[in-house]
Parts: sequence; C-alpha cells; structure tokens
Amino acid sequence: MLWSTIRRWNKEIMAKSQIKSGAVFSYLSIFTNIIVGLLIAPVMLKFLGDTECSLYNLIGALVGYISVLDFGISNAIIRYVAKYRLENKEQEQRRFLGMAFLLYTFFAILVIGVGLAISPFLPNALANSAYTEADIQKALLMFMILIVNLAFSLLSNAFPAIMNGYGRFSFQKIVTWLRTILRIILLILLLAMGYDSVAIVILDTVLNVVTALIFAAYVFIGLKVKVSFHGMNFAMMREITHYSFYIFLDMLINQIYWKLGQLVLGVVSAPPIEINAFAYGMTIPNYYIMISTALATMFLPTITKIVTEQEAGKKLTDLMIRVGRIQLLILGLVLVGFLVIGRDFISVWLGGRYMAAYYVASSVLLATTIPCFQNIGIVILQVKNKMRFRVLSYLGVCVGNIALSFILSPCFGAIGAAFGTVLSLIIGNIVIINFYYHKKVGLDMPRAYRETLRGILPAVLAAFAASWAVNAFIPLSGWPGLIVKGLVVCVLYCASVWLIGMNAYEKNLLISPVKRVLKKSR
Repeated sequence: MLWSTIRRWNKEIMAKSQIKSGAVFSYLSIFTNIIVGLLIAPVMLKFLGDTECSLYNLIGALVGYISVLDFGISNAIIRYVAKYRLENKEQEQRRFLGMAFLLYTFFAILVIGVGLAISPFLPNALANSAYTEADIQKALLMFMILIVNLAFSLLSNAFPAIMNGYGRFSFQKIVTWLRTILRIILLILLLAMGYDSVAIVILDTVLNVVTALIFAAYVFIGLKVKVSFHGMNFAMMREITHYSFYIFLDMLINQIYWKLGQLVLGVVSAPPIEINAFAYGMTIPNYYIMISTALATMFLPTITKIVTEQEAGKKLTDLMIRVGRIQLLILGLVLVGFLVIGRDFISVWLGGRYMAAYYVASSVLLATTIPCFQNIGIVILQVKNKMRFRVLSYLGVCVGNIALSFILSPCFGAIGAAFGTVLSLIIGNIVIINFYYHKKVGLDMPRAYRETLRGILPAVLAAFAASWAVNAFIPLSGWPGLIVKGLVVCVLYCASVWLIGMNAYEKNLLISPVKRVLKKSR
C-alpha cells in the first residue's frame, strides 16, 4: 500500500515536471522558429534570388495540402494511448498501435499516389508563368523529393504522438528544438557553398529521417512500447477515423487559409516577387497566431471542470474575458508595432521591392486580432465536443476564399490574394463563430466584447497615434532606425496600456512577481 502510494506520488511529480519542462521548450521552440523564420528569408533571397525562392515557397505550399492526408491520426494516438495507459490495458494498446501504423502506411502510400497523379500536371500549371523550362524541371524534382519526405514523415508521425500519450514531452521538444538549430546552421552553410533549393529539400528530408530514427529508438527502447498486428478490432479503426475526421477538416482549412494564395498566384502566372511577397507577408500573422494560441491551450483542464458546474456559460464567458484581455494586451503591442514601423521592417528585412508583404501582413493581422483574443473559444468547443459546426462552416467560407483569390489575384497580385483570406476570416472566424458562441455554446458575446475591449481599445488607438506621430520625426533609417523606432513604440504602448487599458487585476499580474523578487533580495 505504502509502496503504491509512493509510486503514484512519483508519477504525479514526474508528470508535472514533464509538463513544465515541455512548456518551457515549447515556448523556446516558438521563439526560435520566429527568429529563424525572420532571419532565413533574406538569406535565401540573397543566395537563391526571387525566382528560385518563389519556386521553393510554391512547391512547399502545394505539398502542404497533401500533408493533411495525415487525417489527424496523431491526435487519436495521443488520446487513446493516454486512455489505455490510465486503464492499464496493455494488450489493447498494442493492437491499437498496430492499427495506427497500418493506417499510416495506407496514408503514406496514398500520399505517394496523389503525388504521382499531380506531378504530370505541374509543368503545365507553371508553363505560362515567368519560369523557364529549367525552373519547371527543378520544381518537379523538389516536388517529388518532398512527396517522398512527406510519406516517410507520415510513417514516423506515430512516435511523437506516442511520447505525448505517455506524457513524455521534454525529450521530443528538446530534439525538435535542436533540429531547428542544426537546420539553420546547415542551411546557411549549403547556401554559402552555392547549393540551390533542391539541396534545401534534401537537407530537410535527411533531418526528418534522422529525427524519426531518434524518436523510434526512444519509443521502442526507452519507453519499451510494443506493437501488435494480431487480433485487431476494425470497429475501433472506424472509431479512430471518425474521431480524426473533423481534425483533418480543420487542418485542411488551415492550409487553405494560409497557403492558398501562393498556389493561386502560381496558377495565374503572377511574377515570382508576388508569390514571395504573399508567402513572407503571411509569416507575420502565423507568428501572431502562434503566440496567442500558446496561452489558450493551457486552460483546457480549467474549462473541462467549468463545463460541469452551475452557471457554466457565465463562468466560461468570464474566463474568455480574463484570458482575452491578457492576449489582447500582448497582441496589441505586435499589431501597433507592425502597423507603425512595418514598412521600415519589410524594407530592411526583404528590401523595398517587397513592400506588398507589408500590406498582406497588415490586413491579415487586423482580421485575425479578434479571433486571436477569442481563441479560448476553440478550446471550449473541443471540450464540449462542438467542433463539427465550426469546421463545416469554415469549409464553406473557404470555397468563397478560393473564388475571390482567383478573381482578384490576376489584377492585384499578392494583395488581391490576401483580400480573399481577410474576407473569409471576417465572415467565418468573427461573424459566424461569434453567433454560434452566443446562441449554441452559451457564451455572452456582447458582454465579452464590451469587457475585453474596455480600456484596451482606447489605449491601443492612443498608442498607435502617438507612435505614428513621434516616429515620423525620427530621421534614422536601416537597422539603427528600426531599433530606435521599435523602442519608441514599446515605451509609448506600455505607458498607454498602463494608464488607460489595464485593470487592477492585470496590473497586479506584473507587480506581484517584482514584489516577490524585491522581497527575496532583501
């Protein structure tokens, strides 16, 4: 009895340690990816040029669509492995993993089949564009390498999912972070030695293979996981695919939202510079979303508890307001900063000829701000098992996005493609989903808007106006000017939200840690 209690305590301590260290490396990976993404873009443009960079971005976007053929199986593995371990059903877990590996094998073969089916049409799709015959052949080679890479990645997706199901977050996060660092070092070396975009694709493939082998060794040797292909329950396979279906649709929609413009621009024969402007312009909103999502997902246990309580709708609305205000305070600085000094940033980062990226990023940032400070609502939908409406409604909106992008891109290039994305975000991620939150989920959305924006919206507007006015008189340019103007924005924004935007609770969140440090130092 005593020994079992000690073992249970030890497991709880280890689990908490894994979550904390995993969270640390998750945030470290986020900021590493942001820094690497911002640094590598100008390096690739310098060494590869506009045309080859656009080919790399275009093929990457196309393969991204095929990558959703994972069908969300990894999410199912995390859920069921955790469930079987909790219930001590070792044999059922082995059979389940056997089915999961069979499904992954099927999808890997499907990916190769889809790739082979698409490849003959790729030269024709690019034939009327600015690309030469040599460029088109290089694009086809990159596409085939990436398809093989993707098929192998699907087979290896099970290993990180199993680790998550076992609650072993740290090892996976550390290896992934080290892989990111190693990739940027090797990438710069290859570019400096004169290698092209095909070498980058090969590098990514080799790193994926090495990472997968490390994860496989950890799962089979470190965790001693076993897989059985005998006595499989095909009813369970249907349950897995049903559970994963809406996750797959959500993944598909994300691909449409964030990568559709690149493919449309390629199909309508837009210049390479327009394809790059859209691709790089969309990286800023992607980082914006990444920062906001990290906070929302931490409240899943809290939401799970609240939904079973009395007055759950009111309590969930309170939580959305409290978390949303903190998210908006953080996102407001990014938004104001980019709107004010974004032109200078794009000019220094990519060059003045890529100024379209500023308008792409600015418009999408504005459109995603409300969904970003409300993204705890997505967690609420997951807990309440109400993702079906969200996914299907967004899928319908995406059809309009496709049509608008094809209509506007030939005339307005990257900015036209961005407008289709912006309009679909407003209709789907703001209008439709807020109506659903209010009518079907039980959230008081008018109160959520009033109390979330109270004080913060005037503070953000004041900071924007003051930053714009002050920076207009700063004569510095280049990186020195960008740094000085960025510091001005930070100071004015912090002063504005402290004096106008933040309430007592939010101010205390900042003051309390400082007080504790000062108290300990004394």
